[in-house]
Amino acid sequence: MASGIAKGEYNVTVAYRYRDEIFKIFEHLVSMADMLKVREHGLKTLHKNLKTVHEATLKMTLLPNKDAAKKFAREACEANTPEMTQPNASISESSRSFLKAMDTSLSICCQNIDLRGEAASKARMEQELEVATAIQHNLLVKPEAIPEIDMSFWYQSADQIGGDWYGVFHDKEHHRSYFYIGDVTGHGAPSALMTGVICGAIVSSEFSTNEDEPVARMNRVLNMLTAVVMQTGKGKIGATMLLACVDVRNKMIHFVGAGHPFPIFISNGTAKNIAVKGSILGAEVNPSYTSQSFPFQAGDAFVMFTDGLVENMGPNERALSSKQLQRILQENHNGKAETLTKCLESEATKCWADEPHADDATVMAVVMLG
Repeated sequence: MASGIAKGEYNVTVAYRYRDEIFKIFEHLVSMADMLKVREHGLKTLHKNLKTVHEATLKMTLLPNKDAAKKFAREACEANTPEMTQPNASISESSRSFLKAMDTSLSICCQNIDLRGEAASKARMEQELEVATAIQHNLLVKPEAIPEIDMSFWYQSADQIGGDWYGVFHDKEHHRSYFYIGDVTGHGAPSALMTGVICGAIVSSEFSTNEDEPVARMNRVLNMLTAVVMQTGKGKIGATMLLACVDVRNKMIHFVGAGHPFPIFISNGTAKNIAVKGSILGAEVNPSYTSQSFPFQAGDAFVMFTDGLVENMGPNERALSSKQLQRILQENHNGKAETLTKCLESEATKCWADEPHADDATVMAVVMLG
């Protein structure tokens, strides 16, 4: 009888002999009806869960991160069917296949969310770097022409944004021009930020002081900058700097250094280093600096550079030395500042070849015209 009902044969004739048999058959039918209701409820619940999981899969790509996606998927995939909550419940092979496929699908969704987040973060970072690069380039623009002086610059950043800076301040009242070059320790975003702070401090000061004597004026600027670096970097970052003042009226040049590579002075066909030592910016509360002064006649020149020029290495750890720089400048000096920067750029390019730069490199050349 039961098998017939299961097959859909509802017109079943049952032979019985006793009243008790009728009650037993009735009890079996009621039990079967209850089981069918349970199964129907379970199927409806499973269908609802599958629909929820399907909607969850579609919505996964809109979730903000992987953790949120996992939480959503876990809540959506909780099985509430009666057969799954029973202690001895088993999972059919078709259910296992479905769950495995769903797990794979959710994993792919999580990966897509991660990739999309990484892509968005990368795009945002690239945009910020472009803005930072533009700002830094504006800080390193070539200044306007100065009477009786020829100047040229070359800048090579190790990263998209660097930690070197340079600039010129022309004091028209006293016929003096101040040239400065500097290097924040390291390179990349932290160095670039400190570079911006230093450049901003220099521009805002514009070497403004009532002190007329060039060396005292440059010392005052360095003291101001070391205070700025100490306050901003909190002892975790420093900077070197070199300043030069060309006094056109008196035909003199003055150098003041703050832990920076020595400049190369070219006069009468000879190139030599000028030793100007000093405290690194931000390293000491009471810094000290040394200065050097020389006659600066027509045809004389000087070159200032950052340490990346002599520390960046090419294949087989080849690097330019200070002696090589002196020789190159001495052999190529023809009274034009651009010639000096171009020859150093050419030699550096040959030396470094295709090796990545470990540090930024900057060169400033200045020639006294006749």
